[in-house]
Amino acid sequence: GYAQTKWVAERMVRTAAERGLPVTIHRINTGGHSVTGAFNRLDHLSLILKGCVEAGIAPHTLALMPVQPAPIDYVAAAVVALADRPEALGGTFHLVNERAMTWRELFDAVEEFGYPLRRLPLDDWREQVTGRNAGTMALLGLAPFLRDTMDHARLPFSESSITKAALEGTGVCCPPLTTELVHTFLRGFVEAGFVPPPRTASARPAPSSSASVSSAS
Repeated sequence: GYAQTKWVAERMVRTAAERGLPVTIHRINTGGHSVTGAFNRLDHLSLILKGCVEAGIAPHTLALMPVQPAPIDYVAAAVVALADRPEALGGTFHLVNERAMTWRELFDAVEEFGYPLRRLPLDDWREQVTGRNAGTMALLGLAPFLRDTMDHARLPFSESSITKAALEGTGVCCPPLTTELVHTFLRGFVEAGFVPPPRTASARPAPSSSASVSSAS
């Protein structure tokens, strides 16, 4: 249903374009802020990470699927920069992280931050995070998706070369998805009380950097 509604929305926008309205399509995949870690509590990635941290388990079935969250400050800066370029009007842009991680690498980064995660088959993990005795409440809202469609989910790598070319010369570039960036997201979770602090000492405090997204590399 989620993918279908996105398709319908884009079809409506393209129909509007055919009728003379100026439109641009941005396909976004967002994570937290690259410096502060500020995040959307209702984003599915935030909820999945919260659920896995609280339950202490993660699915290994999704291990090789790509995940490409781009920091929200990059996405916002890119939308503004593209809006200021007349030649970008009518385009379709993927505002995603060019440097993808697999879910396995993402969960490894979570463990390195200090949250131990036992890896389980998808069915076992799903039952434990959505069942009657769930070790977390975070994923109950995603239960229909987790139960009905996750088995057949296919997450292709989203190309962003067109977006990168359109942003050339603006100084806006996406910070790569690395273990340190994931840790920045997790620090934001902890500081907001979204998840409890890790019990180990591996979680380092947030840096005091004021670097802007345009200078990230």
